[in-house]
Amino acid sequence: KYVKDNDITEIGEIEEILEQHNLDRTKKLLFLHLVEIEDEFGDAVSRMKLCRAITRNLSDVTLASTWAPFIGATEQEAQKLKWAKEQVNLWFAQQIIEVFFEVCVQDKARKKFWLKYVKYLTGFRIIGATSVKRLLQNNSRIGSLVFRHFTETNSLTSQTSALALFFKNKMIVEFSDVGAMYVYNHDHKQVKLVMNKRLSLINSTNDLKIPSMQNLIEQNSYTLDFVGVRSTYYSFYEEGKVFHRGAWQERMESWMDKMIVRTHSNSPSFFNTSDDDLFKAKPITGNESEIEEDFYERNQSK
Repeated sequence: KYVKDNDITEIGEIEEILEQHNLDRTKKLLFLHLVEIEDEFGDAVSRMKLCRAITRNLSDVTLASTWAPFIGATEQEAQKLKWAKEQVNLWFAQQIIEVFFEVCVQDKARKKFWLKYVKYLTGFRIIGATSVKRLLQNNSRIGSLVFRHFTETNSLTSQTSALALFFKNKMIVEFSDVGAMYVYNHDHKQVKLVMNKRLSLINSTNDLKIPSMQNLIEQNSYTLDFVGVRSTYYSFYEEGKVFHRGAWQERMESWMDKMIVRTHSNSPSFFNTSDDDLFKAKPITGNESEIEEDFYERNQSK
């Protein structure tokens, strides 16, 4: 209420306030308020500045647990926190795609294509050498936020990198070098290389390519005998590769529409946590008074 009444939006001042009053409820309601302001009036720079502040004061902005309802949260507050989590993740994913296709490889066509599908993303990872990681960490837009979403290869200096985009039960991998993108199902061995967090299993980004894979999209044609008109149609597959040539955007757009946008898959996905289970009201049960007394006694003794 103090922040709202005094129209405080400067991150430095907000963090000074949180040094004095940093209860879970206070922090989450405060950052929810700031996300609402940024969503209406902000730009890419100020939104990423807010993302960094949220990471410092809560945790990784991409995790649902970071936005989990506090004790005493109403259903309305829980749903607002869910909305804030979705908005922040959307901003972050947009910046990751933009930075990858501007810094790791200059490719406006691919950047434009994937930004159209950012709202369908369930996660992402960047794969590359230590030198690529440092390059991205020095970027003013994403900076240290990229750390949790970067998988290092065993190469120290290779400039080739990859961007893994997760959609439902698919992993789509784009590379900074010339060639093709690859699409894998969630249970493919290539996916395990990217998802493993305990040790680096990837020697180079080439480990994520299987050149012998079939084409993800096959173009077919037939002739209507009675009129002689030649028609074209596509055959879509669950896994495969797509070369960035010809009308690849048109073909890939048709595949995305069929396999991602309009598909309600029952197959396991990469991220099985249901936001609907997490973002619910958390009414006070009675034990919270003991917690408050303990908090008061501990602070009185300081």
